[in-house]
Amino acid sequence: MSFTKAKAIAKTLRWHHIGFAFLWATTFSALLYPDSATPGEMLTFKTVNLSCTIAAVLIMVLIVRAKGKEQPDSRVAFVAGLLLACGAALFYAGFYGEGPRVPFVLASGALVGFASGTFYGLWQLFFTSEGATRTALYIPLSAVASAILCFAMQPLSLPGTVACAVIAFPLLAAVSLYRALAEIEAAPSDDRACMDMVLALKDLWKPVFCVCSIGFVWKLASNLLADPGSPTLIVVLGGFGAAALVIALIELFSEKGFEVLRSYQVLFPLITGAFLLPIVFGMEYAPMLSGMLMFGFEIVNLLLIVTCAVYANERAMPSIYVYALGLCPVYAAMLGGDAIGAHLGSAFAHDLSFVVSVLFMCVYVLSITMFLVSWTRQRKRGRDEDRDGETDSGGAKRDGEPAAPSPEVDFEEAWNASFCSRLDELGVVDPLSQREREVAALFVRGNSVAAIAKKLFISENTVRGHAKSIYRKLDVHSKQQLIDLMARK
Repeated sequence: MSFTKAKAIAKTLRWHHIGFAFLWATTFSALLYPDSATPGEMLTFKTVNLSCTIAAVLIMVLIVRAKGKEQPDSRVAFVAGLLLACGAALFYAGFYGEGPRVPFVLASGALVGFASGTFYGLWQLFFTSEGATRTALYIPLSAVASAILCFAMQPLSLPGTVACAVIAFPLLAAVSLYRALAEIEAAPSDDRACMDMVLALKDLWKPVFCVCSIGFVWKLASNLLADPGSPTLIVVLGGFGAAALVIALIELFSEKGFEVLRSYQVLFPLITGAFLLPIVFGMEYAPMLSGMLMFGFEIVNLLLIVTCAVYANERAMPSIYVYALGLCPVYAAMLGGDAIGAHLGSAFAHDLSFVVSVLFMCVYVLSITMFLVSWTRQRKRGRDEDRDGETDSGGAKRDGEPAAPSPEVDFEEAWNASFCSRLDELGVVDPLSQREREVAALFVRGNSVAAIAKKLFISENTVRGHAKSIYRKLDVHSKQQLIDLMARK
């Protein structure tokens, strides 16, 4: 997007639009293991946490499928916040208290995991409803805000950290999500969802595969190279903050944005080069490798979240379906990397040659991913050139079909153009004005009256007036009838 466009959007930005930051700050920085925590206890917590996160997302998929619409009651945000607060309290009671830890570890991992999965799914619903331009701005800004919160927490004492993790951050996360969900309205789900998921799988498997590869390698190497005496946390936080800032700057100043596949191609030599640091110069450079892996993973992970939200928005698919398809494999890959890395780290902790061999295996995994992505893209480019050769001088295919659109087409503009075309096909006696078309398009995409007012810089009463005029001209009586009317054409 252009800087001017981003500035206009920023005028409508509210603090709760980037409330995703409070969840990230809680799970990433506030829940810190004490020095007395054993590798087995930490692995148990991470395993239960990620498993319950995946389970929560899949449960939301089943609920949406059963209800036929995606938006739950906004008050669910407070339920998720309560789960997060209870999970954080049990975490500190188990890891920092006296007595048996295993029950607390299991319970806290489950509660934090279910809370995280619920937050992820609901925030993705909000991002999807906001459209491509706003999504590409809100998610990076949320990541930047969470990085700032993580660094701000470092000087805090243990009581201060506990207060943030158990009270402040869960409450702010719940309130911000509640206010964000209040700005959108439910969009119906149809029976084409399963067919759409097959198409989404074909479209998204390559970026998902890239993120899974880096996530797996990051977790594997980080567990293998873990050293309680090294400044790994600060370096990893630096990698996370740098990634968030890079994505935010790309989305602010780049007209085309940045794709996951292109990012992976750029990051590949940087990440593989970072593996040489501990191999060539010694294990004291292991934290630098962890930071670089975190940097690379967060860049492609944030881009994948944006991609899933935009994909669901442009194709009018339930956001939780696309999120589950895109992010659940990533969580599973991270889970596998944690498990394998912890096992290898405990079994061969003092075998330097084995550690070097595993690091080279990680480079090999990333190289295979690079080869598959490049090879499939090269095959696709060759097929596109073959199809171009079958077109005549007028740009139409030989079988009479129109030529494929340019891949640089702005999907949001294309959707708006398609929407206006469908309006024209209705042939109404009293056509909609330009502003009424904008309001109608936002209604069809699931926006509430309040959200439309903020996006178009008009009052809510003005939006309601436009809505009455739209309903009268199109002979409908509700937003749902408007959506059904546009879906039939």
